Amino acid sequence: MFPPKVRADDRVGASSSDSPVGSSSAEWCLSYGFHLRTVQRWLELLDAETYIDKKNAILKRCWELAELWQAANYSSASVEWYTPARYLEGVRLVLDKIDLDPASSTEANAVVRASKIFTKDDDGLKQAWFGRVFMNPPYGRTEDGKGSLAGAFCRKAIAEYECGNVKACIILVNSLHSQSWQAPLYDYAFCLVDHRIHFISADGQENASPTYQNVFVYLGHDVLKFAKVFARFGYVAKKIADAAPLAGEMLDLPDFLRRAAP
Repeated sequence: MFPPKVRADDRVGASSSDSPVGSSSAEWCLSYGFHLRTVQRWLELLDAETYIDKKNAILKRCWELAELWQAANYSSASVEWYTPARYLEGVRLVLDKIDLDPASSTEANAVVRASKIFTKDDDGLKQAWFGRVFMNPPYGRTEDGKGSLAGAFCRKAIAEYECGNVKACIILVNSLHSQSWQAPLYDYAFCLVDHRIHFISADGQENASPTYQNVFVYLGHDVLKFAKVFARFGYVAKKIADAAPLAGEMLDLPDFLRRAAP
């Protein structure tokens, strides 16, 4: 890439401001429209190990920025935005009461009205969960930087429910069903919200332009009650585990399972 007789140290980043050879290299690079330092950075990437390290660092930072931005705008556990009251009224109709919000704050709980909350300082992932739970998990990356923080909270919710510690749980997350951490959620009843939720900021202003669709997931035994209540918000569904008995038959489903009420 460099012209003949260019020194090796000049190629890998040595200062060239007082070198005639370096000056020649800089002029040659500029003749192709690139600065010498830009070309030197490209040369570093020819080393496979260096390339992988830099790529991983960039990808990690991109994930952090994307998920933290998402959290700041769409998570009820965020210090910026909270779940609107009308959805929480639906949660209480299904659960009767909210015993625990494991990813909350004092400000958020003014509307959630859970008997017990875990804040960011408490770290809900390290606590024992119990009773009837509502959760809109925080986004971002886990402490080790290797996984989704929202995914970790959802896995915790499922584990606590399946072992019997949690009686029932309603989870509100962004609808990101192409992401692997959301796959286990669809083993349970869920409601695909047919509009975009306008989360509320700490000063009481709603987000006028939400980007993401949302889904409520119900971990519990009274699926029909969940369906009746949450049909007002969107499409309620549950995965069909074995479709063989349904061959040639029409499911006799109530209207609220076919289409959300207006």
